[in-house]
Amino acid sequence: MGIQSGTISLSRFRILNAKREYKLNELNPLLEKYYLGPLSLKKIGKELSYGWVRPVGLDDIELPPDAHWDMSHTRIADGYMLRIRVEKRAVPAPLIQLLYKQEIYQHEAEAGNLPSRKERTQIKDDLKRDLMSRALPAISHIDAFWNEKRSDLTVFSTSKSAKTIFIDLFTKSFADSLGIKIVPIEPPLLGLHRNEWEDSESAAATLDLLQQTVPLSFTGQVNP
Repeated sequence: MGIQSGTISLSRFRILNAKREYKLNELNPLLEKYYLGPLSLKKIGKELSYGWVRPVGLDDIELPPDAHWDMSHTRIADGYMLRIRVEKRAVPAPLIQLLYKQEIYQHEAEAGNLPSRKERTQIKDDLKRDLMSRALPAISHIDAFWNEKRSDLTVFSTSKSAKTIFIDLFTKSFADSLGIKIVPIEPPLLGLHRNEWEDSESAAATLDLLQQTVPLSFTGQVNP
C-alpha cells in the first residue's frame, strides 16, 4: 500500500479554508500529538493502532528508527509527503471460543456452578484482551501528499479503509486545529472513468494527467 510500493493508485481530496502556506511552528506541535514511535512487540491490547511516521526516501542518509523528525523532514516541492503506519492485530475466533469453554468448565469444577452471564462476558473479554496483547501486528503504510499551495490532498490508495484511516488522522492532527475541511474529489470530476482511476495499470497509462496531481519527483520514481 502506498506510493513506495511502486504502483499508482490514488484518491484526491480538496482542502477548504486553508492558508497557502503554514509555518512549521504551527504544524509541528499538531503532528507530534499523533506520532507513532518505533514498532514495539510489548503488550498493546488494541486491534488497530496507527500514527504518523517518517516518510521513506526523503532523507539523504539512513537514520535510526527513533531519530527525531518533524514536518521539515516531510517537505518536498509545494507541500508535504506524509506517511501513516498501520498496525492491525487479530486473534482467531475459534481460539477464543476454545479457551472460553475451558475457562467455563474450570469455573464449574471449582465453584460447583456455571458462571453468571455477567461473569461469562467478563471471562470472554479478559481472554480476548490477553490474547490480543500477545498477537503480532500486521503492518501496512499509507502515503499521501499534501499540496499546500494547491490546497489539495492526494492519498496513494483507493482502499476505503486506508482513506478512512488517513482522513481520520489528518483531521484530528491538522484539520480540526487549523479550521480546514476535507472534501473528496470524485473521479468523474477529473475526466476519468472510475475503473481507470482505481486500477493501477490503467492509471499508469494516464501518467501525464497524474503529473498534474503529484510532484514530478514522485512520478519519476514510479515510472523512471
